Amino acid sequence: MAQAIQMYIDNQVDVYFGPVCDYSVVSVARQVLYWNKPLITVGALAKDFSEYRHSEYALISRVGPINFASLAYSFVNLFKKYDWSRFKLLFEKGGQDAKFEGLCYLLSVAIYYQINLPNPNKTMDKDYFEIPENLDSMLRNEVSDYSGKFVFKFNIRD
Repeated sequence: MAQAIQMYIDNQVDVYFGPVCDYSVVSVARQVLYWNKPLITVGALAKDFSEYRHSEYALISRVGPINFASLAYSFVNLFKKYDWSRFKLLFEKGGQDAKFEGLCYLLSVAIYYQINLPNPNKTMDKDYFEIPENLDSMLRNEVSDYSGKFVFKFNIRD
């Protein structure tokens, strides 16, 4: 919650991705309603999140590891809305294996195919289907070409 507040105060966020744990989601979800900032999470599985989805949790979008297609489709809609045509997909192949084996790989593949199959005018650099050893150099020399006015910060914590 402290990080969510600080990011809001510093005007660093347009949308919150996470947290995942229902106990953490509750605090952030109640606050984003006042900030008018959407929250996307794979958590929020408790009954209350469904029961009060039109009032207390109106700005939550719940997507989950059992439904990779809906998250991938969200990325497609985001790209359409802002007319983005190029992107790079970086992930650590075994990054979340302790919690869900193959999570990062399966999600990345879903995003890749959801964007590339129906959208021939969209291009995705897939050379980095794993985080490369020269990550710092690659980010400076290649990803910077893709940058725009939007910054998305992902922070996965245990």
